[in-house]
Amino acid sequence: MCTAEYDKGIIRTNVRFGGGKMRHIDNILSRAKESGKTIELIYLSKGNDFTHRVVRVLRINEEEILAFCYIRRHVRRFKKANILSAAPARNKKGA
Repeated sequence: MCTAEYDKGIIRTNVRFGGGKMRHIDNILSRAKESGKTIELIYLSKGNDFTHRVVRVLRINEEEILAFCYIRRHVRRFKKANILSAAPARNKKGA
């Protein structure tokens, strides 16, 4: 289910996915932690804004992950329930 509302120039959303999506994301997170490889996340922030993050997973528990965020340049906690998408990081050519 996905609902959205418009508030002061920001689209706020409420997104819910079934259990199958979370198992897939859990697998990607686990593989990233084991390999030490960087992944990209689409994440729903506390303010219900979509954010794009590039992270290296350090720890995983039932409800959240601890990861180094290359965009914020700091270790951050991410609630697993707010991770909308996870995939191996794309190689940027010319960087």
